[in-house]
Amino acid sequence: MTDPIPKVLEGRHLNRDYHVGGGLFGRSRVVHAVRDVSFSLDKGKTLAIVGESGSGKSTLARILTMIDRQTSGELFIDGMPID
Repeated sequence: MTDPIPKVLEGRHLNRDYHVGGGLFGRSRVVHAVRDVSFSLDKGKTLAIVGESGSGKSTLARILTMIDRQTSGELFIDGMPID
């Protein structure tokens, strides 16, 4: 039996939260920009990220390009975890 080929890119239960507001005496609130996103991408395949304005597409793209980090969840490139 052969080992399965690792996915080129895989995300498992990705989340990205931001704390906004607060100020000097105010209370901050949590904005869930990306919530529980999972996907896998095989070599030679294309992945489309579509959704309404404000649905987290750009935030997800920043996580995938490692410009930003996920709050929780796992990201793998060629089967290797990215911290």
